[in-house]
Amino acid sequence: MHHLVYLDDSGSMSGQRLDMAKWIYENLLDRIDNDIGQVTLFDHEQRIALPWGKHNRSRWDSVMSDWTGKGMTYLWKMVIDDVEQREATDLNIVIITDGYDNKSPFPYGGRKGIIPTVLRLRRGGYNGEIHIVDIGGGMSNPDVMHVCHWTGGMYYEISGYDDSAKDQFIQEFLVDFIDEGQDSLLRKQNRIKRQKRVPKGFRLPKMPILDDTILDRAIRWDVVYQNALITSPLPGVTPLRGRTKPRDWGTAIRMSEKVIGGYRYIYVTTEGPYHHSDERNELRRRLLELVVNEENEAIKNGHRLCLIFEEKDDAQRMCGGGSNNLKNLGIVINRSKHIEVLHN
Repeated sequence: MHHLVYLDDSGSMSGQRLDMAKWIYENLLDRIDNDIGQVTLFDHEQRIALPWGKHNRSRWDSVMSDWTGKGMTYLWKMVIDDVEQREATDLNIVIITDGYDNKSPFPYGGRKGIIPTVLRLRRGGYNGEIHIVDIGGGMSNPDVMHVCHWTGGMYYEISGYDDSAKDQFIQEFLVDFIDEGQDSLLRKQNRIKRQKRVPKGFRLPKMPILDDTILDRAIRWDVVYQNALITSPLPGVTPLRGRTKPRDWGTAIRMSEKVIGGYRYIYVTTEGPYHHSDERNELRRRLLELVVNEENEAIKNGHRLCLIFEEKDDAQRMCGGGSNNLKNLGIVINRSKHIEVLHN
């Protein structure tokens, strides 16, 4: 078997959590030493601690000295990039972490970032297992567990750090993982057994087929609304004294010309401090009008709307509390079964 192993090196991974994570990794080596694989330490960026190749036990062990805990958590986009560089056959993903992804670009961040990750990998032919050991339950979510089982992998949450917690981990996770490598038929049986843990009727949630490069893809966009304020001085003109911060801003609302994979996309982009002017209310008004009209079309034609904000703050400004326009847009979105809101 081939393994991509990811070890969480973020700042929250310290003390007892880091000690437990290292103990888990050492015990996993009983299964994966002498196999082909790669070990990556990840915080706000990835660091290849052990490059792709066939390694003996001492090489796998050498990773421990660099595993200290620091930074944020960048995970799912890194996994995608690694898998897409390799043949997907017999490639398992093993992740030891204590929290969800808070650094990957839209739409792979957040506690459910595993869902668009698996959808994208499956479209690329990946058919391997995803195993997650969650120390402390930072990634805990029923969908995360179901997706792991759906791939034939395992999700295991550790809440304690004593010997009894270690014994329980061995019995409920490690034995199954070790047995899996002893016989190809047993490995297949174990995978089927784990897939049967997925509740009847569970399907990977439908999600828009998009990624962080949506505006660069071959999608034809209609510019529904666009506005800008340019206050920068012309070349050779001395700016006014005391004006050190740029006030320029720009806003735009784009909509895909066609319904793609059951979705029509509305994409909101902003630049600069537009929210310090009357433009914020105008952008809300235009967006509310567009969403209401397109929701009626979605109901009539049986598709869905995907409302995408380039910035998380914009999603909060447009859909949270505040002015009547803002509240109305939030009410329209929250009551509708035809609208999804995503942000970076």
